[in-house]
Amino acid sequence: RGGENRYSAQPSEQMSNADASKIPGVGELLEAGHKVVVLQAGKARLFYDGNPVVFGGAVQNVLGKPEPAAGVFVTDHNGKVMGWGVYNADSMYRVRLLWLNSVDGDCSAANPPDLTAVLEKRFEVAQRVRSSLKLPSKETTAYRLVNGEGDRVSGLVIDVYANTAVLSASARWLEVSKTEVLAAFAKVMPDLEVVWRQSTDRLRQDGLVIPSRAERIAAGEEVEEDAEEKDEAAEGAEEDDGAAESTSETNSEKPGFVDAWLADSTIVEEYGVKFAVAPRLGHKTGHYLDQRDNRHALARLCEGKDVLDAFCYSGGFGVTAMLAGAKSVQCVDSSAHAISLAKHNAEINGVEIGTHKEQVDRFLFTALSQGKQWDVVVLDPPKLAPSRKDLDRAASKYKKFNKAAIGCVKPGGLLLSCTCSAAMAQSGGLIGIIREAAAEVGREVTLVSTSGAAADHPISPAFPEGSYLCAYLLAIS
Repeated sequence: RGGENRYSAQPSEQMSNADASKIPGVGELLEAGHKVVVLQAGKARLFYDGNPVVFGGAVQNVLGKPEPAAGVFVTDHNGKVMGWGVYNADSMYRVRLLWLNSVDGDCSAANPPDLTAVLEKRFEVAQRVRSSLKLPSKETTAYRLVNGEGDRVSGLVIDVYANTAVLSASARWLEVSKTEVLAAFAKVMPDLEVVWRQSTDRLRQDGLVIPSRAERIAAGEEVEEDAEEKDEAAEGAEEDDGAAESTSETNSEKPGFVDAWLADSTIVEEYGVKFAVAPRLGHKTGHYLDQRDNRHALARLCEGKDVLDAFCYSGGFGVTAMLAGAKSVQCVDSSAHAISLAKHNAEINGVEIGTHKEQVDRFLFTALSQGKQWDVVVLDPPKLAPSRKDLDRAASKYKKFNKAAIGCVKPGGLLLSCTCSAAMAQSGGLIGIIREAAAEVGREVTLVSTSGAAADHPISPAFPEGSYLCAYLLAIS
């Protein structure tokens, strides 16, 4: 997700495993039967301030032959214990630190951390933070309880929808230690129903072998449609017209899928706005909680306005705007299921919206050719740049979408342009793309505000690589 440079290997004198095992402190750990990762000289400073992951470039020695997902002590090159975490030689995150001595107190050969107890502590702290944010509340019953590295549980996301918690695993260690994770969660949040979901694409990147749906069928296994796998494949797919869309057509068009989705769904609220969420069948964990605060903030500016919600998925921006007094709302998405969901959400809130099942770029270009414009336009595409190597290709897509969107805004109107690609958000490149897009269509843009994910998506200051969502609100002259 970016940020590898500050963790990359630096020229240094290499030490053999045999010599490393003789370092005072390291030998003690090995004699006690523990696995040890020794950092390169000069790299320990990264972990005094709470950095939750050790990249491969920071590692000098791996001792004790740890298996993937095994617990390991991490020491500096002099043998001083920095912390403890889970190891994976197949991952760019070589160690995901769950305990830091500088923050959590000393762990040692004689006092190793207990995984279940550590997770209980992490979940309890996360719950207290959400309580400070007044989550949940009478008006908001859907929120993120655990946000990966931001809550010091790397690879795990927990989203709560009323009485159901969705635990989404994107790291190998979570699958290996699923029993301990569930036991710790049950102690902290005993009253919630639990749904366990896999982020299959990331788990495969982390070295976990997950047979594809086609492979399972070929092996004679009866399987249901894997919504998560389909969605992630769709996100990275290259469309004929250069546009990635928000949901998987193959999955959402399957006969009976909408009925199954509705049967799985529950009603939650965001600032009093109702949304149907399917914890088992919905995209990702079931709902895009990260845009909650942005939806609420923008809606206050939409009273009496004509609003266009492009890449609408569940109609989040559009339905929220309509409830805030918008004059009209049009929602656009290429997915039939997304359009059905947007209509359903409008219905349960007692409002009417216009919907269009169409590729977003085609809709925008047609609107331009017909001279149609809106007071407020929301442009919230799916992940167009999965990694840094995709930035150049994604930049052309972002420019195409923003040129069309800017042209569809009435003079004096507003554009909310978003990116959920970590590589793009961290590069800061989107605002430059928007500026170029505006110049090419002869419009002037003024940056009104910049925002990120909702407050229940915290980011560790020691790990800015956790940032992925950026939303720019612009006035268009």
